[in-house]
Amino acid sequence: MSAFFYCYYVGGVVVVVGTVWLLAGVRTMRKKEQEQHSVEIESQDDGGYQVVE
Repeated sequence: MSAFFYCYYVGGVVVVVGTVWLLAGVRTMRKKEQEQHSVEIESQDDGGYQVVE
């Protein structure tokens, strides 16, 4: 039983760490997309560049 509980505990830790890592990755990706989008909007205002979404 102790081995089973140990494997279950390790599996739970892996799931939690993986979830946090994925959420952090999604947040950084969204930040990069927002930065690129804001740059595109600025260039549109400056030189008439139109963003195609």
